[in-house]
Amino acid sequence: MGETTGAPRGGTLNIIFHGTCAFLLDGSVRNIIPDVENYTIVAGTFLKERPLQKGARYRLKGVKPASGPAARIATGANIFLVGVSLQPHAAIFCELDLPFPASFRSVRLMDIDKAWFPDPPPALKFSNELALVHVLTYDFDDPASLVILDKANTRFPWEPKFDRRTKTVNLHVYSDPQTNAPPDKKPAFTRLVDLFGLTVPLDLAAVGPFVSPPNVYPEIRGLEEPQELADYITSHPKPEQVEPPYHCTQLIATAHGTSGSLGYSVSVKAEAGEAAAAVSP
Repeated sequence: MGETTGAPRGGTLNIIFHGTCAFLLDGSVRNIIPDVENYTIVAGTFLKERPLQKGARYRLKGVKPASGPAARIATGANIFLVGVSLQPHAAIFCELDLPFPASFRSVRLMDIDKAWFPDPPPALKFSNELALVHVLTYDFDDPASLVILDKANTRFPWEPKFDRRTKTVNLHVYSDPQTNAPPDKKPAFTRLVDLFGLTVPLDLAAVGPFVSPPNVYPEIRGLEEPQELADYITSHPKPEQVEPPYHCTQLIATAHGTSGSLGYSVSVKAEAGEAAAAVSP
């Protein structure tokens, strides 16, 4: 990757979200990570991520306002919860406030089936594919101005790494289960939709073990290395791991009697007049 020294230079910030989280669209973008037992929740430069703090509300500074048409979330690659809102006492681990991005890409698509949801509520809308990773992009004037702050204006320990060749900075956010930890009593997908007051029946027998999607990677500037879109345990060398290894693209719904797990990306969209949200596990 590139260096961070030298004169200020414009470029693009890619924020890559892996794992279980929600995007609440209510005039800005609130990325919300639910409180799931035995999860490791980190963010930062690839291979140098640091733990996010429980109860924190972070915000991104240093990017330019998006110009042109509003970014759209792919309806064919996500599950949508329509006409919902975040519950007042939702079990949130932490959140990150973001401006609207220049683009919102949903990548690493896996197949899903209607049989997964035997009795779906009217709010649940989905197609036949599901993205495991989301990439939100922003323009900036100077990489040195990029910063994540908490409510007390304390700086999160992320040092943006500027790539001179692609003129990009990448920020990874992982919210994923620890491999060797016992499973939570409630699947992460259930905890995720609980944030919005919904009960969504999930047939784990129909889901079966997790099957990773084909290694087809989109053309996103600054993300030419496939490892940066792969799951955590695959992309991170063992010497770098300070926590038990975990699979970063799973929303964890493990079928009885199997060791497989289910990866989700969910987008939540409100009806007219209500706040819109998006959840991405």
